[in-house]
Amino acid sequence: DGLLTASHLMLSVRWVMLIPLEVVPLVCWASLALLLGSPAPLRKLLTHIFMMTTLTLAAAIGRRQIEYHERIAFSQVVDEKSRRFSLEHRLSKLEDETDTKASSGDEARSVAMTNGSGATAEIFHRVEREGSS
Repeated sequence: DGLLTASHLMLSVRWVMLIPLEVVPLVCWASLALLLGSPAPLRKLLTHIFMMTTLTLAAAIGRRQIEYHERIAFSQVVDEKSRRFSLEHRLSKLEDETDTKASSGDEARSVAMTNGSGATAEIFHRVEREGSS
């Protein structure tokens, strides 16, 4: 059981790859114990088979849950990166528009700024206006 549990927790493979590791040892052990005999009484042997099956199922279900949560977390990371890229792209396009308008000699829109924070604030206000329309 220790090998089974360790393999389910430590190996970074898909759960499908672990099916042989779940089935083969259990079937081999149970069939050998039943066919060849065991020093333990039959009732105790069946209890051991049941317990080993239960532990194997618990490890298998745990591995599947781990993989499910890893996939959800990866999906959230990809979604966040996609949204961030989209926003940065829109921001870049608005900065280009602002730079083009500022270089065209539009003195009426000239505003005193400190370290470019005024331009950045203006860009974010444009993004909010475009997003709401």
